[in-house]
Amino acid sequence: MNTKDNQIYSATIKVPAPIDVDVNSFISKQVRTATALIDAIPSKDTRLNLWKNMWFEGELCCLFADTNLGKSLLAVQIGNELATRFRRDVLYFDFEQSDQQFAMRYRDEQGVFNFSPHFYRIDFQQLKEDYEMVDVMRYVEALIVRHKSPFLIIDNITALCENASNAHCVTDFFENIKHLCRHYDLSTLVVAHTAAHSPYKPLSISDVACSRVFGNFCDSAFAIGHAVHAPGLLYIKHIKSRLAHIRLNSDNVIPARIRRIDHAVQLELSSTPSSEERLLDRMSPERYHIYQSACNLMAEGNSLRDIAEALGISKSSVQRIIHRYDVFRSIEESGIAYDNQKEEQRRQKPEKPAEKPQNHPAPAPEPAAPFSEPAPAIDEGSLGNSSRNADNSRQEKIVENHVSCENQSSQAPELKSVAQPNPSPEVSHPSEQNCPNQPPVQHMDPTEKKLKKMLAKSSVVDNSRRRRRRA
Repeated sequence: MNTKDNQIYSATIKVPAPIDVDVNSFISKQVRTATALIDAIPSKDTRLNLWKNMWFEGELCCLFADTNLGKSLLAVQIGNELATRFRRDVLYFDFEQSDQQFAMRYRDEQGVFNFSPHFYRIDFQQLKEDYEMVDVMRYVEALIVRHKSPFLIIDNITALCENASNAHCVTDFFENIKHLCRHYDLSTLVVAHTAAHSPYKPLSISDVACSRVFGNFCDSAFAIGHAVHAPGLLYIKHIKSRLAHIRLNSDNVIPARIRRIDHAVQLELSSTPSSEERLLDRMSPERYHIYQSACNLMAEGNSLRDIAEALGISKSSVQRIIHRYDVFRSIEESGIAYDNQKEEQRRQKPEKPAEKPQNHPAPAPEPAAPFSEPAPAIDEGSLGNSSRNADNSRQEKIVENHVSCENQSSQAPELKSVAQPNPSPEVSHPSEQNCPNQPPVQHMDPTEKKLKKMLAKSSVVDNSRRRRRRA
């Protein structure tokens, strides 16, 4: 590499700034073996369970749901419970609601809801419109330092970021939040909206906007969904956890309803868990009751006719219900998937014997065509020099063979040609097949016939064009 290349190469390299830490102290404190690290950590986890084993101390948790399903209600409810339980300041940053909207939810004609004195709501409606997100995060950090609060609730990221569907904007937000959580040892709950979601599909982390970013940064996540057959019936499902086992999964979701309790609009949680599949089922409550009754009668050993008479439905309806029962209940008990059962049944069916290929007799050779007049010569203007020479030599050969065949036919008029393979790849004229001196050849291939016709037609067209030009 010459000097000029060295100058260009050195100009494109950015020299890193010197590190302001003692390398020896960093190695002695941070660089450890995996066994030493495990021994230093206590065997029993001492982090506090903040809310129903879905949000633990020191975690960045995400709560997401569709619009008008009670995200803000549940966030305020969780924050007030933490303030009452730990008697520490909880900062609730509201980027979506106005002061009047918030007050109407927690006040009625009979009175006002009694909040904990440690629960603080910060209105950022005016601030987020006048400042950038970096300035907003500075105000958030200043309030954290002032109140020395270990709990932080942000409602919500869609209102905070100008474009929540932009991954770069969401990434910048989470990087700032992660920095605050690690520096001040915070437990943060972030509220977000869901993307386009089918009401009959179970909730997952992919349903939240910018799901890849949320999945990378969040330590835990839970969501709010709504039942299909019952208006107003909601459920809470645990989606992700890096610390504890997910207990409130699809089989054990928490049913909930939005009600006014103690002068406040809150989510009333049920103590009996339910199945997400049951809540997302398209069956009506009456149909589901018939379905459960039919399943119970079938488990007792009753026949189809007895079940139909007991429920007052047709026998075909009972058969459909039993088929549904077999798919969703019996298979779960046996531990075999429905697809595996179908595959096993398909394998047990006897295979059909393979059909033997039928040997068709070879077609008889076509009779030799009688000699006809020589084929018209192809126009020399449409072919190259090599093709013209080949055609001229072939025509001369055909004439010679015709003369010799006529001389021999007078002496032996009854001669039969014997079919022999023609080693020559060239296609001969039909007159060559009647000559006994020449070995019989194969007939012209249809593709070659078509090609000759196209060449002859093109030559005629070219000749007519030439005549027009000359005229």
